Amino acid sequence: MLLAGPNEILPSDSGDAPPDPKVLPALVAAYGKLGYNAGYITVAEGKALASAGAALPPGFLTAGDAPQKAVYTIGGNTIGVVFFPELGRAEGPSEAAIQAVAGAAASLRPDVKLVIGVSPWGSEAESRYLAHAKPAVDVLLGGGPGIGLTARPDATGKVLWMRSFGKGKTLDALDLLAWPGGADFTWKDKVNFTFQVISLGDDYAAKPEIDALFAAFAGDGKDVKTK
Repeated sequence: MLLAGPNEILPSDSGDAPPDPKVLPALVAAYGKLGYNAGYITVAEGKALASAGAALPPGFLTAGDAPQKAVYTIGGNTIGVVFFPELGRAEGPSEAAIQAVAGAAASLRPDVKLVIGVSPWGSEAESRYLAHAKPAVDVLLGGGPGIGLTARPDATGKVLWMRSFGKGKTLDALDLLAWPGGADFTWKDKVNFTFQVISLGDDYAAKPEIDALFAAFAGDGKDVKTK
């Protein structure tokens, strides 16, 4: 299963320059060729795409003020995904937001083998959520401002939390060796999951069909080289 989280279109760090709006339609077309099952972008990213006349990549959703959910069939297995709402200016999730996420996850739970949460909250808010909320998801894929994290169980052992690293130069690969379930189940590294960060260095050849999408922007002073 291939998922894209927040800030695939715009940087989460305000110190990084956003892409030229002229490049965004090509960027959307590139994501359409990469085979993502789903993607989740922020409200700001959705507005940037709309202003550039670019539609969302196939399978992508835009965040809102309520959770969204979907079910995917992957290799004959059903996976539920809860897309967390945006928090606005709040520093941490409100009790209403926590309960809304819990309700969305609970509604998926009877029919799926795994519930994944995709968050735009940032590392600090996600940490507060995991510290103060009863686990609602099995895996939390974090996004938004903050640090990248390799996959690690939370304090309960019931939620596997990971956060992507910045600059779009890596992929996070999570392999599940067992489905979560049962009162005694907890996540254990190299027992029921493994994780690796794949660096997209020069050993990964650029794909001509992707490079062709950005050929019109070559030489304009912007780095549009892709992998």
